[in-house]
Amino acid sequence: MVSLLRLREAGAETFVVGTGSKEEYTSKYGHPVKVDRVADQVNAAEIDAVVVPGGYAPDKMRRYPAVLKLVRDAFDQGKVVAGICHAGWVLVSAGILKARG
Repeated sequence: MVSLLRLREAGAETFVVGTGSKEEYTSKYGHPVKVDRVADQVNAAEIDAVVVPGGYAPDKMRRYPAVLKLVRDAFDQGKVVAGICHAGWVLVSAGILKARG
């Protein structure tokens, strides 16, 4: 949540991508985060970066093939792929950390 707010404060055009299971998620401090788009409706070619949040969300996100495809496609296109805290689970599940030491 904080990273999303900081990106917006810096002037970045952002949107929240969800799995399709909910229209809104709650941060660990109870703040609501509204989903703007569903992962299977986002093409990596139309974005500049992916920031995967931390907390327990990545453990659930990595179970959705569309999320993994978006992360993998963005990485393959040379886009910035960032992960906070437990987001490494998504990056590993997407297969983009192989051969990276």
